[in-house]
Amino acid sequence: MRRETLLAIIITALVTASLVAVITTRLPRGTRTTTVTITSTLTKPKTITSTLVSTMSTALTRTVSVTAVTTMTEVTTITATVTQTSTSASTTTPSTASTTPTVTTATTVKPPTTPYWASRPAVMYENLYSPPEGFEKALSILSELRPGVVWYSRMITGFPPVPNATSAYAIGREAGLSDAQARKFAAWVHSERYDLEDIGRAAKAVEELGALYCPCILMQNLRVSFNYDPLTFRPIPKSELESMALDYSKWGLPYDRNETQEYFREKAGIPAGAVFPDITNEAYQEYLIRKVKALKEAGVKCVWLDMLFAQANIAYAITHDYNHPAVKEAYEAAVKVVKVIKAMGMTVGTWANWVIYPYSDAPPVDFVTKTVSREEVMEGSVNLTEWRKVVSTIRGRTNATILAVFDFGPSDNTPLAIFSQQLTPEQQAEFLKSVGEACKELGVVPVYPLHGGCMGRDAQKLSYGKYLYYDALAPEFRTYETIKELMSG
Repeated sequence: MRRETLLAIIITALVTASLVAVITTRLPRGTRTTTVTITSTLTKPKTITSTLVSTMSTALTRTVSVTAVTTMTEVTTITATVTQTSTSASTTTPSTASTTPTVTTATTVKPPTTPYWASRPAVMYENLYSPPEGFEKALSILSELRPGVVWYSRMITGFPPVPNATSAYAIGREAGLSDAQARKFAAWVHSERYDLEDIGRAAKAVEELGALYCPCILMQNLRVSFNYDPLTFRPIPKSELESMALDYSKWGLPYDRNETQEYFREKAGIPAGAVFPDITNEAYQEYLIRKVKALKEAGVKCVWLDMLFAQANIAYAITHDYNHPAVKEAYEAAVKVVKVIKAMGMTVGTWANWVIYPYSDAPPVDFVTKTVSREEVMEGSVNLTEWRKVVSTIRGRTNATILAVFDFGPSDNTPLAIFSQQLTPEQQAEFLKSVGEACKELGVVPVYPLHGGCMGRDAQKLSYGKYLYYDALAPEFRTYETIKELMSG
């Protein structure tokens, strides 16, 4: 028997067991049809799916048709419609289907719910206090646009916000900074308004406009040169901070601490004096949770966790094994963090890349983000075929709201960098319209780039001739009126 055939038989049996179990328990008496979805690591989805249909039809004595087969990386999602051949549904209670790490329990697809903040387009506006508009003008702009979410409203970096601007110098000194360093730190806090008092003020103002204020927490950045407790502001010993750094050799992978950190320093742009933390480290988890708690006490009701699953993603890229402890433990720790934050009553979002994992336990996020691609930006239009596949895969795992964003960072090759540096203002406007039209068709919330987001270290076209971040009102870009039109439509 050929290896491919044997593989098809084995996987078909596993998938069928899961689907039969869910159908026989979830198809109520008298129901004529039901739809189920299962996600699996199928290496030959078309071959195995055809075998699956035949096998399921025989096992259930019902007509089975596969209505969707979508693939994202190594994971295939199968949506099957089952029609009864008689007027009564099976009432057999099946035994618990055997589980494997590569097949998740099938679940009935539910229509996504629409929270109030997801009923309107969103905008990215990083730091409402930043120039040239400033706080009052920023609020006036948001009042005119009426977004549902102000995404990435503040970047929470490798150390937590201080209580207020006047406290920064003393906190810095106590954390071990020299007088000159503490003065520099205090000046930065004042210029960026990186304090809980100002963050709380901004969150309240945005909420009064009927929108959700959503800051970003950089999961990939833990400052070890100096740091302090997010709630008490007492210094954290450097040795304790260093112990939170990720080291893949902990799981027997061929990368020691230095090699692990060097990789993330290069790929994630981690600054000097910081490390990429280990999400499985309980001390880091506690530090992170206290960071969120401080924001909540200041009045923030939502957080977006950047690179939450990066540790698991890279571990899988190294091992190609979902069963490997380095992969599973990182994934489980990330899910745990989301659950704790949700238990606080917070709205939580992160990147959608976790949906490729075949584990049954999913993070209870309220929204996921998916970026437009570099290729789409360069071509000037959204690839609806690919987006339909991605949305279908996400919907097979979660009912969370999907936000379409423009990813950015220090690289000169991000979607926002290409959008701002390689497209003319007219081309930018047309691409924004393409995003808006696609999102309407897909049931996705567009996040229009209004203010903020690094355009790349070497960007030549700067906002107002001097700012490295994007600004839709800047004469170099002039996309504000297009965004305004799209928001009102």
